[in-house]
Amino acid sequence: SSENLNFLSMNEGTNATLKAYSQTTSDEKRLYTLKDLNFVVKFASLHADIAFEGKNRPQDESFSAWLSHLSSEAFRGALIGLFGDPKDWQASFLQGFKAFAMKEDTSLKLNQDASNALVLELSYKGESKDVTIFEFAPAKSVTLAGQKFFIAWGNVEESAPFEIYLKDFVLDRYPGSMSPSSYASEVEVRDAGETLDFRIFMNNVLDYKGYRFYQSSYDQDELGTVLSVNKDPGKVPTYIGYFLLCLGMFLNILNPHSRFRTLARLINQDALKKSVAVFALFFMAFGVNLKAEDMNATKTPVLSNEHALNIASLVVQKNGGRMVPFDTLAGEILEKVYKNKTYEGYNASSLVLSMYIFRNWWAYEPLIVMPKNKAVNEEIAKILGIKPSAYIAYMDFFDAQSRYKLQRYVENISRKNPNSRGVFDKEIIKLDERANILNLVFSGDLLRFFPLQSGENNLWLAPSNIKDLENGEKDQVMALWGNYINTAILGIVEGNYTKADSVLEAIKGYQKEYGFAVMPSQSKIETEIFVNKSQIFVKLTPVYLVAGFLLLVLVLFKMLRPKTKIDLVFKLVYILNILAFIVHSIGLALRGYLADHAPWSNAYESMIYIAWALALSGIFFSRKSPIALSLTSILAGLTLAVAHLSEMDPQITNLVPVLNSYWLTIHVSVITASYGFLGLCALLGIFVLALMCFMKKDGKHNQNIQRNITEATRINEMAMILGLCLLTVGNFL
Repeated sequence: SSENLNFLSMNEGTNATLKAYSQTTSDEKRLYTLKDLNFVVKFASLHADIAFEGKNRPQDESFSAWLSHLSSEAFRGALIGLFGDPKDWQASFLQGFKAFAMKEDTSLKLNQDASNALVLELSYKGESKDVTIFEFAPAKSVTLAGQKFFIAWGNVEESAPFEIYLKDFVLDRYPGSMSPSSYASEVEVRDAGETLDFRIFMNNVLDYKGYRFYQSSYDQDELGTVLSVNKDPGKVPTYIGYFLLCLGMFLNILNPHSRFRTLARLINQDALKKSVAVFALFFMAFGVNLKAEDMNATKTPVLSNEHALNIASLVVQKNGGRMVPFDTLAGEILEKVYKNKTYEGYNASSLVLSMYIFRNWWAYEPLIVMPKNKAVNEEIAKILGIKPSAYIAYMDFFDAQSRYKLQRYVENISRKNPNSRGVFDKEIIKLDERANILNLVFSGDLLRFFPLQSGENNLWLAPSNIKDLENGEKDQVMALWGNYINTAILGIVEGNYTKADSVLEAIKGYQKEYGFAVMPSQSKIETEIFVNKSQIFVKLTPVYLVAGFLLLVLVLFKMLRPKTKIDLVFKLVYILNILAFIVHSIGLALRGYLADHAPWSNAYESMIYIAWALALSGIFFSRKSPIALSLTSILAGLTLAVAHLSEMDPQITNLVPVLNSYWLTIHVSVITASYGFLGLCALLGIFVLALMCFMKKDGKHNQNIQRNITEATRINEMAMILGLCLLTVGNFL
């Protein structure tokens, strides 16, 4: 050591000092002390050639610093868990926490660009030599005692006892887009004169002679495939173990003498009776009046809301290839540009189509939402040469020479690393995106209403692409679209849309005739319009929160004053929680029906499914204790609130190929469902800790609170058993 070390001899119990730069054996047990750091030297290497200087992290200097660091890391983890990767945060209220969430840990980390290496000692015929080799590097030549050796560190290449020949690689895309919907390899296994044909695709594995071949990727030219291979001789015993484990967990729930069933018998059996008395009233709260009031269109050139009901069901092909009613696309456009589904009472469908027809008028209408941050708003307004305001017009982005005012700023920001972009940079990018969306609306590039009569991949075209069609098809489409534009304008002038409705029906007929292969059914169109208007999950958020908090208040009130009669109010709140769960289930089912896949394939859908799982766990234990139902309702409401922050996109999207699997759907759903029960465990634990603060009064235990703590603890254990069972089974599937 470069400093004197005080030590305690652990054999003799005496204190002494090891002088600086002196040597001693590590065999003697000594407890050394250096700057309040106590340590024992268990082993000392005689071959060390690098000196390491020990240094405490700041959080290890004291208990208070450690506790502060631990709390800070827990808060950072919670932020990232709720809102995702900090560099993707867009919401203004999160910007103050962004630098904190992205702060690097103070602990030592490996260099991301470093290579793994081994320092080896090579011995041969009495001679030794140290050799350093790097992982995956070419073999290193070493001569020792007249013998040349080649040493390398990497994967061992094995030859399979058979051959695989790629007959064809098939890549399917979503209609009218370049996004892959699935890809597969048509292969032929050749083994000693025998052949076997097989189709390998995502989650459909080729098993042959103990080898398993998975579809991993494909070549950029789409002519070659990339397969990953695995050989596991212990597969059968492993699956037998999985089966026995799952069987044991299942029997644990059914066995009347198991811990789970014992807990169920011990829990207070008082429960509320089911009722459906308020179902009709509750369901009406989610009803949608599709016949909105028609606004006076004499001042603003916009199609009537009555005619918009007909426009809403017109099918359009989105850029990703998904076929949707125009109501969906129009709502997404207005939400993106204006941050609302309506504009001054006008329906999104009529408004967006009117923006295309009367683009010269709408270009001067303040439609584009500006940043809420006052400083950023003022700075951008200064760049655009306008007064700070909540909304600006499309033409505010251009100067007198029609030059785009933000072009230089957007180009400079695009060159920056995304992690180094500030609030101002991100608001400029978002504002640029809104302006570009509006430009696509004015040009009609987003209005892909017309299917190609003989096109590949079921491509649909927008009015701006009609000129690219062949003569006969071009004339037919131009006639339909031109007639509609003329009759729509006439409808605005005369207030009569009969002719416009007639032409619109002709366009729908054209879609059915030439786009039938990808046309959604009428029931799907109507269902999607209903889902768009009803906003089920948005409306469920306050219902869950209010019902949960109200039920919790009633439970606590009843706990403190057991003789109070609140049964009627208690039942109504209980039923409201049940009905919210039923509507939530219907909303998930409708979303799955529209998407043609399980509704948990992206971040937004995962959040609403977790909220559903939380509500389910509360319902499961509601007859044992209303505490569980109240707590899970509150957490379900908070989860839905987080899902509808601007960080998450609620659009229904196409499924990526890797998720297109029946077993994977079950795997994700079971694992995610376990989160509801595990979340209930956390809530009950916090609830019990809070109750313990009020256990004693005047030196005596409150027996009513003690009983509720016991009940909540038992439910917690039951929920933990169910959560762990679901999590385990889900991982095996």
